[in-house]
Amino acid sequence: MWLKGGRVYDHRKGGFRAADIRLDGTGIAEIGKAPRGAKGAIDLEGAYLLPGFFDCHVHITLDTTAADPNDPWGNALPGTIALHAARMAGKLLDCGITTAREVGGWDYHEIAVREAINAGHIPGPRLYCAGRLLSITTSTTAYYRGMYEEADGVEAVRAAARKQLSMGADLIKVMATGAITSTKYEKAEAIQYRLEEIRAAVEIAALRRVSFVMKDGRIHRNDRA
Repeated sequence: MWLKGGRVYDHRKGGFRAADIRLDGTGIAEIGKAPRGAKGAIDLEGAYLLPGFFDCHVHITLDTTAADPNDPWGNALPGTIALHAARMAGKLLDCGITTAREVGGWDYHEIAVREAINAGHIPGPRLYCAGRLLSITTSTTAYYRGMYEEADGVEAVRAAARKQLSMGADLIKVMATGAITSTKYEKAEAIQYRLEEIRAAVEIAALRRVSFVMKDGRIHRNDRA
């Protein structure tokens, strides 16, 4: 299928140029000039085509329209959070966001949404999920009961990071300082985790990108990019 007559953003030149785009069902197959009489061509005369956008900080399980953001799902029925997250994922895609980093979901509903998107069951962007975010013991957890994973000390942080990975997380989020939306007993600018605790979380996350291979009768570490 051809998209004809639009103007395509050229990142090398930093501007738009006239071009036609051929889609093959898996993505962009060709950018150039559509053949005359191409079947199934869609006329995009006057339209501007942009590459998919990345959003590096989203929370699709939160209702951002709620007047009070604290304890947003206190009386939610089963399935409500996942359905909301699926709708928010669809809205991201409608806005042109084709990849998003989900940095604090709610009881892993967002990971279920990611899997449904990947399976082609629902529309949405590519999601990279952190699962629950890692935090020290804080009064703010009562506001976000399904989003926070409390862990104090190096070993507890390691265990909490491993838990997120076991639930399907793609990355680990650490609350190095307090949150902007929090109780009066937590200051946003205050340091929370100590350096050794942050190192423990990074260590566990990094191990996901390491494997070992046998070569020449020896075991070698293989760091994946």
